[in-house]
Amino acid sequence: RLCRGQDLSLTTLATRDLVGSRWGCSLAAIVYRDRYGNLMTGLSAEDHPGDGRLVAAGRRLRRVRTFCEVEAGEPFWYENALGLVEIAVNQGRADRMLGLGPGDPVTPPVPEVAGARHHV
Repeated sequence: RLCRGQDLSLTTLATRDLVGSRWGCSLAAIVYRDRYGNLMTGLSAEDHPGDGRLVAAGRRLRRVRTFCEVEAGEPFWYENALGLVEIAVNQGRADRMLGLGPGDPVTPPVPEVAGARHHV
């Protein structure tokens, strides 16, 4: 219709009416699993320190920038293209290794404290 010069009958849509517009600014859970087994959370990566450890399925995962910074088979978290915390495994599937999927909780990354002992 646009190419023919016809009216598109566009309607203004309020932002509050868009699906997902009421999503809180942070959701400490898996919200999506991609076809490679990577697990996207509802956490904004910019809200968490670079050295913070995310806890998922009882494991403490470190943050890296690229997959090649960890050994094959090692789980980690990184900032994805949407700016969210995403869990992955170098040359593997995070969903299978950790047994997680959409709806499962995670503990947001917290900075490492020198000399602290962790029980997770």
